[in-house]
Amino acid sequence: MKNILIICEKFAPENTVGATRMTKIAKYLKLSGKYEVTVVTRKYSGVADSLLQKDIQYIDKFIYASEGWFGRKVKNAYTYKSTSKGYADEKRKQASILAQKDIKAYFIALKKSIVSVISVLITEIIARSYAKNATNEIRKQNCKYDVIISSHGPEASHYIGRSCKKIQNDAIWIADFRDQLYQGEATFGLLRLWSKTYAQRICQKADWYTAVSKGCMENIFPPIGSNMKVITNGYDKDDVIGIEGKYKNYGVLTFAYIGSFLIGRRDISPVFRAVQELVLEKKIDKKKIQFIYAGDDEAEFILQSHKYELDSSIFSLGKVRREEALSWEMSSDILLLAAWNTQGYTGSLPAKFYEYLNCGKNIVCCISGTAGESELKSIIESTNAGFCYEEFSDEKDGVALKEYIMNAYNIFFSTGKFDNKYNVDAVKKYDHKILSLQIQDLIEKSG
Repeated sequence: MKNILIICEKFAPENTVGATRMTKIAKYLKLSGKYEVTVVTRKYSGVADSLLQKDIQYIDKFIYASEGWFGRKVKNAYTYKSTSKGYADEKRKQASILAQKDIKAYFIALKKSIVSVISVLITEIIARSYAKNATNEIRKQNCKYDVIISSHGPEASHYIGRSCKKIQNDAIWIADFRDQLYQGEATFGLLRLWSKTYAQRICQKADWYTAVSKGCMENIFPPIGSNMKVITNGYDKDDVIGIEGKYKNYGVLTFAYIGSFLIGRRDISPVFRAVQELVLEKKIDKKKIQFIYAGDDEAEFILQSHKYELDSSIFSLGKVRREEALSWEMSSDILLLAAWNTQGYTGSLPAKFYEYLNCGKNIVCCISGTAGESELKSIIESTNAGFCYEEFSDEKDGVALKEYIMNAYNIFFSTGKFDNKYNVDAVKKYDHKILSLQIQDLIEKSG
């Protein structure tokens, strides 16, 4: 039996989407019966994700680390600054000024460049401090590992992976990227240069590189080489066992958006626009439509819907527990998803998409940005999971989106339901149990 060391700062039971990928990989590697699994992560003290909490039983050992006193002070100060009140409004204000191309725009750009330098320094302090402490904790265990899997982000995971590879050069090192290294044109100055070169600087000695999408991989290592493998996120059937759609409203066609909006990136207003036009054309009754939102960004959801006069159809739940979120998804008829596909940042595949697949509901996705033919659209079409609108082809997709909603409305009120017509074989490829086999294959290929 081989010993695997998984290095991942976000791990069960942390209540974030980022904790899911490595938690599920670890679970199914353990269930294969071939591996002992040790996980290096932070000790989590927040509100646990009860579904991920159950997966902790598959981990043989945890090694906990932190960035130390100084690193914590720097991190806390930086986090407070980044999430202070009015941050989202300030981003919109700055984007508006930049679009005007006047003198203020140049000062905004200069400010962003200065901030990028500071961000690099702060990120490095936090990452290096955490990596140093984590590596020391690993050394204390005095254990030989056959496989090392480090998962970005944050950056420290690959720093630790590199150190462990130096200590045990014969171990197989898989450097995984569940996040993009930089945000395309939205990343400025030194931060962009530092991010673009991060993988080449840090992960040179890795045996394999994995990423959640082709766009993400190309963002890191253009062109893709023979030791690079796209392994997407996925779903776990165990997560929906016992979950029922207990909020079902049978007299109303229900759309639900569950999760966060990244300000300026995720936009579902094309759906609101299509519904408003159908209402004005008297093809649907607004009283028979409802939009459910659950998450931290209620203001953004309402802001996008308000201009289309759909306030009376909006119901916001605020942030809810994972089981409740799944129950709302099960209770809904159409699940709404938003992503982006821009020049310099392709390959956005939200983890929420796979959760939606697990619920077996029709999905309507809106993709903003200047690039077309996104990976997400390709997957939605291959799985027959629903409809994907792209801003890139607004004229064509806008008409098709209206037709899709009109069809859903008619089917729902003639049959009482709007069932999915998934391509079952295509959907199975995104089962975490199947995806974990790809990791095992990389390990076996390396001996």
